[in-house]
Amino acid sequence: MQVGVVLVHWNSGDFTRTCIQSLLDGSLRPWRILVWDNNSEDGAITEIRERYPEVQVVAHPKNVGFAEACNRASALLIQEGADTIWLLNNDTVVDPQCLSELAGHLETHPEVCMTTAKIYFTDHPNRIWYAGGTIRPVSLRLSFQRMYEEDDGRDSLPRYVSFASGCCMLLRADGIKKFGLFVPSFIAYSEDYELCLKLKYAGQKILYIPSSKLWHKVSASCKSSQIGVLAGTVSPLQHYWGTRNSLWALRLNVHNPFLLCVAICLFFADRMYISCGLLLFRRWEKLKMLWRGFAAGLLRLPPSNMDLE
Repeated sequence: MQVGVVLVHWNSGDFTRTCIQSLLDGSLRPWRILVWDNNSEDGAITEIRERYPEVQVVAHPKNVGFAEACNRASALLIQEGADTIWLLNNDTVVDPQCLSELAGHLETHPEVCMTTAKIYFTDHPNRIWYAGGTIRPVSLRLSFQRMYEEDDGRDSLPRYVSFASGCCMLLRADGIKKFGLFVPSFIAYSEDYELCLKLKYAGQKILYIPSSKLWHKVSASCKSSQIGVLAGTVSPLQHYWGTRNSLWALRLNVHNPFLLCVAICLFFADRMYISCGLLLFRRWEKLKMLWRGFAAGLLRLPPSNMDLE
């Protein structure tokens, strides 16, 4: 199996270097590691090239966003011979057995299009961030199993899930060719949700492997600039993209009008609940961007092509 790893880099050199080193220290090394740089200004790409000559680096002259960077890097690796693509956030550190477990289960389960790992918080190494995810059948909302819980070891058997985080996805190249990857205009946030919805309705299976582990510095690349306990860690832009993209994901993939209507109504209720909290703490900019995102997601669809060069 020729596994090509995609790491999208943007002004986060320390994260990317640490991630690369953990990949190289693994019991199974990837066939190739490709770092796609979205026009960073931190100078880290030069150091990465010098320190890791075996790592392929693409320095793009423009920031095309996370979604399209993954698309282009994956396409390049597949063109060069990769039969499996590992989408991995650059702010992660992988366990030495992480790839061998993911790849081994993908090889022995031909019915599976993707495998994914157990993900912990970097700052709390035994606290779970992802231990399987479900897209609920009616509301189509995401449900994460055991999020924020301490890992007590009881979650040990692989199981099918309907949602995998874009933080860690090991996909067959043939599946990417058939179903595509991310919608470029999503830029960032909910691109993984849209892909999993698409795979769900196509009857594809995702396998969660608890023995495959990694640690993720959650939201390290985009946090609110406000300070204070009540400010929260979700920026106005995250509110906009997350709301717009979630609606786009529903509208692109749910073709039953009744189910789509129900899902959008429940999503509206969820955003109303969030808005009450934003009103309470006077987060006016976040509130404005949330409802701008709702309007953008409801009143138009993502463009079929974008000028991302």
